[in-house]
Amino acid sequence: MKPQKVRFLVWLIATLTVFGVSGKCLAQSQKQAQETIGQDRTVVLANKVTQEYIDRLANVVKANCAANQKEDVAAAISTIHPKSAAYASTEQISKQLFAALDLNYTMTGFHFIGRDDTYAVARVKIRTSKRAGNIEFQDNTADFMITFRQDGNDWKVWSQNILEILPD
Repeated sequence: MKPQKVRFLVWLIATLTVFGVSGKCLAQSQKQAQETIGQDRTVVLANKVTQEYIDRLANVVKANCAANQKEDVAAAISTIHPKSAAYASTEQISKQLFAALDLNYTMTGFHFIGRDDTYAVARVKIRTSKRAGNIEFQDNTADFMITFRQDGNDWKVWSQNILEILPD
């Protein structure tokens, strides 16, 4: 296999491992919500968004980064919603990635976008860098749009879209 293809596959596995397979972003911005469901409903939802709420979402991403850095498959999977399309594939992809590379994961940005009754959305930046491994890996910062969904009382990653990946 050509080195470029190997690098791409390693990058793809690393990116998918952080939060699973990309999915369609389901939440609406507050302005769109006002246009779609009316002023009164939007005000009620907006009042439920506190710094504690936003911190809970950010902590899901931090927990996922920490689990991936420790190469703890069970902990990484626990941050993904069990009904998410990414849930089933994450264990296998994680094991393959952890066997090939040791990576550092750091959340470098978290910007809450909005929420509705079911989903919350944030724009998140994660820096991934190589610690060790025999495979070539380009350190990078990935910009994601992540959709969260509650699982009982806990928020978990439902899906994510990669907006951009910039090499470091």
